[in-house]
Amino acid sequence: MDGAEPTSDGGHLDGGEGQDAAGDGSVEAGDAASEASEAGTTYPAFAPDLPQIMNNGGAILTHPLLVTVTWQGDPNASYYQAFGDGLGSSMYWNAAESSYGIGTASSGPSDHVTVPGIAPSTLSSEDVVNLIVQSVEAASWPAPTSDTMYLIYPPEGTTLELGNEPFCGGAYHDSIPINGVNVAYAAMATCAGGTNGTTLAASHEIGEGSADPFPSVTPAYLGYDQPHFAWLVMQAFQEEIADACEFYTSARYDDTEPGFAFTVQRIWSNQSAALGHNPCQPADTPVYYNTTLLAPEDITVDDHSQGGSTQLATKGIRILPGQTKTFPIGFYSDGPTSGPWTIIAHSQNPVATGTPANNGQMTVSLDNATGQNGDVAHLTVTVTSAGDMNSELIVIESRLGVEASHFYPILIGSQ
Repeated sequence: MDGAEPTSDGGHLDGGEGQDAAGDGSVEAGDAASEASEAGTTYPAFAPDLPQIMNNGGAILTHPLLVTVTWQGDPNASYYQAFGDGLGSSMYWNAAESSYGIGTASSGPSDHVTVPGIAPSTLSSEDVVNLIVQSVEAASWPAPTSDTMYLIYPPEGTTLELGNEPFCGGAYHDSIPINGVNVAYAAMATCAGGTNGTTLAASHEIGEGSADPFPSVTPAYLGYDQPHFAWLVMQAFQEEIADACEFYTSARYDDTEPGFAFTVQRIWSNQSAALGHNPCQPADTPVYYNTTLLAPEDITVDDHSQGGSTQLATKGIRILPGQTKTFPIGFYSDGPTSGPWTIIAHSQNPVATGTPANNGQMTVSLDNATGQNGDVAHLTVTVTSAGDMNSELIVIESRLGVEASHFYPILIGSQ
């Protein structure tokens, strides 16, 4: 969900076996670096280490039916209706949702609902639920199917609340039981003059609500695979398919395709990630470039503050407090880039600040700050003290000219 979404411990699955660390304080990358240099034009030169959003077995909306709910007299009503009507057949939707088995979304004039009367000054999450239930039971809205999602757009001047906290420019999704059937919905906060921000948030929630429509009851696509717990930490423990891309500066996508000129958010694609392409679709750069850890190790972290295990097994690099280790990072891209790119090792999370394991309790240095597909840099890390999760987060940022940056998180474990 977007910003206001509660976190979940879903998707923390068992990891595999790691590679051994060298006994001299460095980590061996095997023959990967030399083979990549010899290959030269093999793209990507190294196997990308990108996570998957896990399928927990819950239902998805295979062909979402979008019902747009606006208030009488809202001047933006037709804008939101056109957004819902055009979304499902757009190239954006196909790029964002196709890897989850979600087909074309549909909406039309019969799926437009107008709430009569003057909108309230405040609309709480309980008010949203009551509105949906009462309207469905009174048969004044289209009856829900297994694919229905009600989209609630309060007008400007109405404050949307979640958990008694007002917010602006965000949204949330959930489900409610009506006559024994779980029904998906999303509610969007509309700020003054903020229709672009509203459709940005709406695309986030519709995307997540299609792949995980009943998160509190029967989760579907929710949570990273456990070996990639570092990505969950980097993304502030937000773990649905839109959360995985929302904190990047390139998350916003101003679509210009015929019939769908709206602002939306890029969505994580499991399929693109598995192939080593840009996981946030539509892609923000012509060629995807990033770095990857060449010799990951087994570590354990303390996830109890997020409701998880105190001994959660995952992948990273193991360095005890007071120790130093040097290990290799590989440069890769899925095609030729315009030239070498620069990497920066951040000991403070540049993607989502204020997260656990973001304490700067280490020093980091790179022996090589530029490279391209097949090159290798070595990162030297000294841990001064264990972080809140018995781990510290390093984020490697890749920059190429004025193009969007790409990021790769590494957890340094002290257990």
